[in-house]
Amino acid sequence: MKKIMFYCQHILGMGHLIRSKALVEGLADFEVCFINGGEMVPGFELPGTVSVVNLPPITSDADFKKIHGVNGKDLGKIQAERARQLLAEFERFRPDAVIIELFPFGRKKFAFELLPLLARIRVAGRQTKVICSLRDILVTRSDQDKYEERVVRVMRRYFDALLVHADPQFQRLEETFTRIDDLDVPIIYTGYVT
Repeated sequence: MKKIMFYCQHILGMGHLIRSKALVEGLADFEVCFINGGEMVPGFELPGTVSVVNLPPITSDADFKKIHGVNGKDLGKIQAERARQLLAEFERFRPDAVIIELFPFGRKKFAFELLPLLARIRVAGRQTKVICSLRDILVTRSDQDKYEERVVRVMRRYFDALLVHADPQFQRLEETFTRIDDLDVPIIYTGYVT
């Protein structure tokens, strides 16, 4: 059975977590390890066949400007532990594919743990495929050109495919991201998720 590691970092609200759960539920033919980077949600459960790794949670202020440890815990210590734990889980699980929700289109503040993971995967010789799981509409930014340059650079260096959770007849990625042709990876529209 092929193995998939699925990384989800929800910060405020549950939209990313709910979509990730629906996607994981659709991966019944795979052995799945779900990496949860957000706070635990009471009553939220993934299928019993999915192994769940809860990283020490990080949350954000309401404006998404700063991240911080939950319950006043030291952010630097949490970041170091999360990066270590994520790499250790990758080595333990040895996935055939890693699906990362939103990054590098978002969650830039989590590059401290994701870039070392992506570098480790590439050092291993591209045996593990890396896939970005992306919502339909991206937020426009004041530094849009700089943002798009960073996304293109990271996608081209580390990613093998992009899943866009949208119907291309209704909403296309290039409507909110102009450099789609520069990504240099297959772009697959999945349709909307639930």
